[in-house]
Amino acid sequence: MTQDVEFSWLLEGDAGAVQAWLAEWLTEHVSGWCGAYGLDWSASGVDAHIERHQLVEREWAEITAASVDQDCFVRVAKIKQTPVGVVYAEKPMDRYLALKTGVLSWIYVEPAFRRRGIARELLNEAHKWFVKEQVPVSEVFVTGSNRAAIAAYQGGGYRILDHRLLAVMREDERSVGR
Repeated sequence: MTQDVEFSWLLEGDAGAVQAWLAEWLTEHVSGWCGAYGLDWSASGVDAHIERHQLVEREWAEITAASVDQDCFVRVAKIKQTPVGVVYAEKPMDRYLALKTGVLSWIYVEPAFRRRGIARELLNEAHKWFVKEQVPVSEVFVTGSNRAAIAAYQGGGYRILDHRLLAVMREDERSVGR
């Protein structure tokens, strides 16, 4: 195991670290989607949006609920009892194939601990759970610009299946085939 990493259930004492990670992730996520949608939000505008809509609290509530849900898997990677990463996976029923599928909802590693194999270990923990739960396939959604995550997932056996396309609807950009 990399650097004596241990895995534990999500504990209330992990809230500070995980909520800080959620805040960082949400800032990146919301900022990225603002750019994709052509929204001109400042960094303080993004922060205000996250605060106003209580997004950190909402995500924390979802993860804590998932941590006790039999159809979900949440583990915290710790080094010397200090949280350094988290994985959250689910096994929903595929709406078209009517079989359980694995979904990696979130993997996060503290920036100071990245590039040390911790994300790979978190991924492996989720994969072991999928196998134990007899989940035949797993998927993950990742932003196309996140090359490090794409490489990590591909190293974990994932392959690019499709692409999400986005069109911003503006009066001056509506004509097709310009």
